Amino acid sequence: IYFADLNGDVCIYLCMHACMLLCMYIFIYCYPYELHLLIKIVALTLSTHTFLCDPADLPLPERRTAFEQCLLLKRFREAWLFASAIDSSETWCDFAKAALHHLDIELAIRVYRRIGDVGMVWSLQGIQEVEDKNLLAGYVAMFSENFNLAQELFLSSTYPAAALEMRQDLLHWEQALQLATKLAPHEIPYISKQYAQQLEFTGDHSGALFHYEKAITKKPEVSDASVFFVVLIHDHVCVS
Repeated sequence: IYFADLNGDVCIYLCMHACMLLCMYIFIYCYPYELHLLIKIVALTLSTHTFLCDPADLPLPERRTAFEQCLLLKRFREAWLFASAIDSSETWCDFAKAALHHLDIELAIRVYRRIGDVGMVWSLQGIQEVEDKNLLAGYVAMFSENFNLAQELFLSSTYPAAALEMRQDLLHWEQALQLATKLAPHEIPYISKQYAQQLEFTGDHSGALFHYEKAITKKPEVSDASVFFVVLIHDHVCVS
């Protein structure tokens, strides 16, 4: 006979010879003892829940195992206790990566502040209020240097232009031009100019010439005088 209460995290299995109970993380096994006159009960804590012990009661290797269990089960409060007990840079970095993986930006900021990584703290504070999950995940992927995944997430978000901005910041001009074709055609001349300057610097003069020619805007009529002079200077650089 088998009874299960998933909401209460309780499972009971009964047979003629034994009773087994799984309650939360404790496995209880009851079986007949001494000619059915007594019932002997054995309670075992599951190996997946050793993190419920006091960190001070565990040796260092077991603390690390318990810490990893906490991350897998998203028990971040307990993970903080074990990370503090272990107190190694590797442990804190793993903790920060886990927080980012679950998009827990507030916790990630707390961990990076504990590590002393000011740059990451500032970067994460800048996206802390982002509500779009794809956009938020895109920024996290970008900070983790997974740029292709970041681009996919940005393009599926409410602000796809973030993908173009990322490629420009990374000086990935070919990808930026491809994205600009659909996202911002008016930016193509300026991206082409920057790409041409990079190619010229690396000695690819034919490639630089091609992109300089592609960057010429042919002095379109612009009502704003300041914008007109910016465009004029831009075309002058490309032609010369």
